[in-house]
Amino acid sequence: MSIKLKGSTDGSVTLQAPADTSPTGTDKTFTLPTQDGTSGQVLETNGSGALSFANVAPFLEADLWRLTADKQGENNTVSANLSRPNDATYGRIGTGMSQSSGIWTFPRTGLYFIMFSAAWVHSSNDNCDLSLQVSTNSGTNWDVVSIVFDGNPSGDARTGHSTGFSLVDVTNTSTFRVRFVTGSVDSNSRLLGNPDQNETTFLFVRIGDT
Repeated sequence: MSIKLKGSTDGSVTLQAPADTSPTGTDKTFTLPTQDGTSGQVLETNGSGALSFANVAPFLEADLWRLTADKQGENNTVSANLSRPNDATYGRIGTGMSQSSGIWTFPRTGLYFIMFSAAWVHSSNDNCDLSLQVSTNSGTNWDVVSIVFDGNPSGDARTGHSTGFSLVDVTNTSTFRVRFVTGSVDSNSRLLGNPDQNETTFLFVRIGDT
């Protein structure tokens, strides 16, 4: 069984039903959505025949930020000198993250891969850390979900680099927050930032629905 739709000037489009359904003889009904989707979306089913428009790929958000100036001798939230890269080749997917004084909010719900890389200059005998912390109640309470360390027990000043990551299931954009916090940094050690290249960075990628 088929339905043929003729073009207004020439040609036609035919919708063809399968010769049989599974199990044999079962009637199938597909209900079209009441409104059109947006550019790039496709039709998906809810498993019961109701069709709706949905985005093709789960990567609806991919965003990268960098620290643009050194943060020296401070043990607190990385709250200033944060910016997206200014490179000509930089790009992002979606709206991207928002931050105010180092408190980050999400553009939509979903499962996010968050990776942070810390570049350091350590003074003698100093061991520094940077942690990723998550709040589900708008910043009232914070949970350390990933922490990286780099240090110098030898007694000589040195540079170092450390990378951490975590998966964060954001179920409510109104209440979920993240922040990055330095610890055990003495007055002569610093977290490195640069406006023109990635030294200390923060990557956010939405990898699927929550």
